[in-house]
Amino acid sequence: MNPDQVPRYTRTNTVPRKRNEFKIPALTTTFRPEQGQEDDCAPWVSATHPDGALYFYDPAKRLFTDTDMHNPVLRDEIAASYDYLQNMLLAKGSPPKNYDLVLDKHKEGGQTQWFYYYAYPETRCLFWLETYDAKDMLYEVYGVESPAHVKHQLEALYWSHWSLYPAFFEDRYLEPEIYDELVGILSHGCMDAMTSKSSTLPYDDDTMKKMLDLVRNVKESNPNSNSIYHTAAVTHWRFLCFHGQKNARLGKYQTVYGDLKRERTIFIMLLSPVLFLAPEVHLQEIEKLWTDEIIIDTAWKSFIPKLLEEWQELMLLSTVMLSANVGFLAIPGVVVNITTPAQIASYMSMEASVGSIVIGLLLVRHNRSRQKEDPAGAATYLTQYTHKRFGLEPMAILYSLPWALLMWAMVMFFIALLLVFFRSSDLSMQIFAVTTSAIMAVPIWWCILWSWRSGDSGKRWFSSLPSLIRRMLSVPHDIYVQITRLIPRRAHQSSPA
Repeated sequence: MNPDQVPRYTRTNTVPRKRNEFKIPALTTTFRPEQGQEDDCAPWVSATHPDGALYFYDPAKRLFTDTDMHNPVLRDEIAASYDYLQNMLLAKGSPPKNYDLVLDKHKEGGQTQWFYYYAYPETRCLFWLETYDAKDMLYEVYGVESPAHVKHQLEALYWSHWSLYPAFFEDRYLEPEIYDELVGILSHGCMDAMTSKSSTLPYDDDTMKKMLDLVRNVKESNPNSNSIYHTAAVTHWRFLCFHGQKNARLGKYQTVYGDLKRERTIFIMLLSPVLFLAPEVHLQEIEKLWTDEIIIDTAWKSFIPKLLEEWQELMLLSTVMLSANVGFLAIPGVVVNITTPAQIASYMSMEASVGSIVIGLLLVRHNRSRQKEDPAGAATYLTQYTHKRFGLEPMAILYSLPWALLMWAMVMFFIALLLVFFRSSDLSMQIFAVTTSAIMAVPIWWCILWSWRSGDSGKRWFSSLPSLIRRMLSVPHDIYVQITRLIPRRAHQSSPA
């Protein structure tokens, strides 16, 4: 196992839901970890983590565990496991010195057994006695080849180990070089975040300033504080961004895997014009946010508030559009005994406005709490809503529906106005309607063309248009091929024996 697999925060230890009588004897000033337990856990020492978890360590053996060492059976089991591992270590030849060993008993694959890892302070890494399959440590990135790249993740796990079992480390003074290294990284990070919008660092400049002040204060007052755990986050960031490799990620929207832009499916290519290319815009933003399936905290926390603000503004505009339609239908002569095309267009505009408001409310309600998600929760959220075939396209379409429905509401309202004008028998009114409509159509069309040419969404859609046509033309051929494959089978099945 490794420090991330220590099941401290996933254990389900429970107590009976009942009230017990508890009496404290007179003049009692010493309280053992578990009152009334006859057996002691020596040579084990119990300690409480700053988070509140109870763990145990043996100072002489530098052995750590989360397993309850008040239980004599478990103490015997861990002693046997320790002896077995020590014999294996000595059999290897020249074992390293001054290492830590973590042993813990938990279930994996339906079996309860002891798991272990060694932590080596001299090189700030972990090691095992047999070949270790590191896929559970390297799953966040693809293409890991260099041992120097893996070392960043091992160092991050080493500092996680330090954070899990801090009590024993109070007797071991941290070298000033470690603090100086961390202060240098945070200082550079503050400058990078303040001067560059594409910084790959996992925190914003304000957060790193606070971390920098905290580390400096801790260095002076308590050099062995658990706050050195900040180093784990920094070294993990180095691993994710291929720090020190020839293909290092230097910008948060830069991919290290080359141009892996997913080809748009016919589904979104056909819907994008109907929805005024809004899905393409949202899809690009989500894909940039999730570059290489890695989410940066600052990018996520700026993306969700922007979405919420957009939906709230659209709901307000949709409400105005709904009021405009109600007022339009109240005009004398618009609503008559016989339903007119203008009424139908206005009704459709009202339905689109209501749809925009309802969908906007649901999206705001569903995503309001997402702005406080950490990167791991955000990645889980995006992974959960990624379709196997269509990827993030359904999410992009859903996010664009409030805007698209509002646009259709305005289009239908404009059509209703034109129908009222052209329904009039007055020729001058009809000429006025045609003239004003043409005057308004020119700048609107100009604005649409300008936005498509200047934005990536229109360019990408037009560049994908030939591919879409080829795929649509190939559909009948694919259907014909499938039919021809089925015909011989059916003929063979129906032939006499």
